[in-house]
Amino acid sequence: MAKLHWKKLTVSLSLTDYYCASIAPGSATLLLMRRGWRPVILKKSCASGVAKAGDSPWLVELGLLEGLLSEVRRGLPLNIIISNHYMRYLLIPAPPLSMPSADVLALMRHCFREIYGDITDEWQIRANPLPDGGDVVACAVDRALMEGLKAAAGKVGLRLVSAQPYFMNGFNAACRYIDGAAACFVQVEPGRIILGIMRNKNWLRLRAVAASPQWQEELPAHIEREILLAGWEGTNPTVFLHAPEAAQSITLEDTQHWKMTRTFTRPIDGYSPQHDVSYAMALSGV
Repeated sequence: MAKLHWKKLTVSLSLTDYYCASIAPGSATLLLMRRGWRPVILKKSCASGVAKAGDSPWLVELGLLEGLLSEVRRGLPLNIIISNHYMRYLLIPAPPLSMPSADVLALMRHCFREIYGDITDEWQIRANPLPDGGDVVACAVDRALMEGLKAAAGKVGLRLVSAQPYFMNGFNAACRYIDGAAACFVQVEPGRIILGIMRNKNWLRLRAVAASPQWQEELPAHIEREILLAGWEGTNPTVFLHAPEAAQSITLEDTQHWKMTRTFTRPIDGYSPQHDVSYAMALSGV
């Protein structure tokens, strides 16, 4: 009798599909995406809960994300965008190019420690240097949150490729439009505004403020304050506003002193700026 030969069946994972997600106070989102000249949303889901304050204000949201991840396709990459509510940002003087990376990290941690104290020992710190040099935007996040995100992805067989701060993702998408003149980059999400002042593509100031429900009325005053503190009396900077979760009919008063330009999420099949605003943060990295 002839010997039977079994052919091993190999199932290859998609090279174009991946997941992107976001975590913010009271919410988490997850999207299955397909790469291409114009990305496509294959599936989207979101979850909401009651955010809690405390030593770990992101615990509820991490649980929401874990629930969304319970039915994913194993083996695919995962990119996560982290709300500015969980991040701390700081401008660090540009280190010499010859400085070892370990020394750069020590410098950043020292600068954070001078402001926040020993709690910084529990933070993970990274930097986002500008392509042309200049001061560095350092960001810090609870190490426990990063470990929780990695564990949540690993539990369901996903590869956590990146976990990025919302502010830096929004800026990286807009920076190609920012020229060498005076500029102000503003990002707004519910409850939080981040304002950055730049000249010649170098950071001069960076500040976070609370955003009330009337933030559109208050934003001109915040921008004017940063302009004055930068010593820009008589300067009319271009303001780049990244506020995808705001109404598309946004109108800002008292902006006659500067040009206001809005930055938007790139066109994505399956995404509506009017009806899918809860997914704007997760899609900022697409």
